[in-house]
Amino acid sequence: MKLLLLGLLAACLLQTASAEDPAVATNPTEWDAGPVKGAALDKAQFRWWSPADAKNLSGVIVLVPGRNGDGRGMAADPYWQQLATELNMGIVACYFFGEKDHFTYQNDPTGDVAKTLNEAVDTLAAQNGFPTLKKAPLVLWGHSAGACVGEIYAARHPERIIAAINLKGPRGAGSLATGKDDVPILIIVGKNDKADWVKSASESFDAAQAKKAVWTLALSPSEGHEGGNSKNLVAAFLRAVVPQRIGTTPIGAIGSSSASNRPKRLTKTQGWLGDPETYEVAASSNFKGKKTTAIWLPDETSALAWQAFLKSTP
Repeated sequence: MKLLLLGLLAACLLQTASAEDPAVATNPTEWDAGPVKGAALDKAQFRWWSPADAKNLSGVIVLVPGRNGDGRGMAADPYWQQLATELNMGIVACYFFGEKDHFTYQNDPTGDVAKTLNEAVDTLAAQNGFPTLKKAPLVLWGHSAGACVGEIYAARHPERIIAAINLKGPRGAGSLATGKDDVPILIIVGKNDKADWVKSASESFDAAQAKKAVWTLALSPSEGHEGGNSKNLVAAFLRAVVPQRIGTTPIGAIGSSSASNRPKRLTKTQGWLGDPETYEVAASSNFKGKKTTAIWLPDETSALAWQAFLKSTP
């Protein structure tokens, strides 16, 4: 009888545990989407971080590393945690892995990566006490293949993007799409990268320039495809753009469905401009160079960071 009772108790405990979502029950900062067949992904896994004392957040920073890279550890990087705290944002760090086909997920022809990413942000935000962050505005950071994920996501959901950092993406910020030219994108290219990648990234930027898109090109004369020395520039760019685009009111204070959550449109007449040849910078109203080819920068601090990045050597 005693053994029977113990067996029944064990069965009840097992049934209760299986009824819970393991990710929620064991670790609310982790979420596993499992294989995503439409994107040829064997793994799509995500990790959350947010400031410890945050009551409401203004958005989420999404971090996507290079091909098949596990970027979940980036959620613990003091650099990203400090920046997220300053901007009052959460972090979702990503791991996309396709063993046999790593091109499909970074090109996302079916939209399954974007759909999975949206689900990851919404699920992790809710698991960690931020239910009003559903459909929250995002900052996208991606390196190499991760930059491809970001630029295609921005084409599909430009209304949701505060800003994007495209670090050494083979296509740069990619082709224009309706609304995408309104998204401030920092495109960091190394002149020593693959020649066809440098060419395609530069051409996509030139096309955006013709449409007066608020895209920023930082063409490093000394870097290749590596991550490089871009942290100061990235931080300065985001510190300027995020408040200009969404202000300082947390989403939880205004309601996630409010139209006022949509990022504000910026123009090239705002901010500063930089000369792509001499690296000289000035406020847009005082810029003496050729404005049609000048690089847009959101404020003085980001302009000086852009200048320092281009003049620096490894």
